[in-house]
Amino acid sequence: MYQSLNAQDLESLNDHVARFAERSIAPKFEYPERLIEDASFINLVDAASDQGLLSSDCADGMGLWACTEDPLQLRFSCQSLREIAYVNPALAYQLHQFSLAYYVIRELKALKVIPESLETLTKPALSVQGHFGLGRYALARYLLGRADAEDDALLQDYFGTGHSSYATLHADKHWTHLLSPVMRPSSTGEQNIIQFALFSRAQLKVHSKEHSHGLNELDSYCWHASDHSQALSISTLTALQSQLLYSKVLQLQWLGLSNIAAGTLRHGYYLANDYAAQRIQGGKTINQHAAVRRLLAEIKGGYDATLSLIDSVCATPIDAHSLAKVCNARLQIHPLLCQGANNAVQVFGGMGYMQDTGVEKVLRDCMQLRLMNGTPSELTLFLSELEAGQ
Repeated sequence: MYQSLNAQDLESLNDHVARFAERSIAPKFEYPERLIEDASFINLVDAASDQGLLSSDCADGMGLWACTEDPLQLRFSCQSLREIAYVNPALAYQLHQFSLAYYVIRELKALKVIPESLETLTKPALSVQGHFGLGRYALARYLLGRADAEDDALLQDYFGTGHSSYATLHADKHWTHLLSPVMRPSSTGEQNIIQFALFSRAQLKVHSKEHSHGLNELDSYCWHASDHSQALSISTLTALQSQLLYSKVLQLQWLGLSNIAAGTLRHGYYLANDYAAQRIQGGKTINQHAAVRRLLAEIKGGYDATLSLIDSVCATPIDAHSLAKVCNARLQIHPLLCQGANNAVQVFGGMGYMQDTGVEKVLRDCMQLRLMNGTPSELTLFLSELEAGQ
């Protein structure tokens, strides 16, 4: 059973994660222009599991995304992802994805809609969205319980099968199983419902490349299942259960992406601030020049505004009523962070484009995170439908 946190627990756990990030993770990423070896990356994931950050039961309240009803636990998960992303965003994203998959499995287990084999699955990859965008208006209407036949057809295509229906996945190259939402007919046959299916990698058609724009340590995949009946297991949620669970998963995904990007920008601010205090131009360090001070202030202001938005979201439980709030927060957060990352590059001038400074990677990672699971235009479309239906 999940144990609630108190303020003292939160402070102690945050200190624990900060020490883990500084002592165990940071030494592996000392040189930003070099990719970490696969074995070292996997060892860090295992070390995070040993530290309690990854846990299938989260009985002690420490695991990432252990509970969506406890505001302190939400703050702990957000703070932990920022601390790890400060060192390496790709590792933070991988831990976030494993933890979110565990969260889905725990929820399905509580609803008694999964077989025993899924309960003991080790570190499954997770693909949250369908093959393109956010399903236009249809996904928002489905989560509001207002989907019609046209929406149903669009969602079948969005979560569909077939050679043209590829979904995306970012993960280390050693994943063996994938947990993903699919559309399945209800027991009455009157409505299709989002269910969660477990696939083995061998069952899927997968196209891979080393990495996309950012998150270099992870590979990028396009995948599809030619037939959902090939899944190892598929949940049997009711329409209301499906709407609530997918809504919460989507919100945790957005929170995770926002916090990982925030931690990434904090590292960019540190790099820019440190460089500006050492680089001399015109007989004085450049942090004494008004233009550079303005850039640094804008980076810090964007980061602080992001933390305020995240704290506002974490003040209340994540449930069906918080969907619009989380969507709106993410819509505001990522432009602030990407502009801050761009400003950090500008502080370095031409040096900012050199890989060994690390700041160009900050910009690429922030931009990559901004585009995942809903671009700003897709989030705007999604949010407008949510607000129209409430």
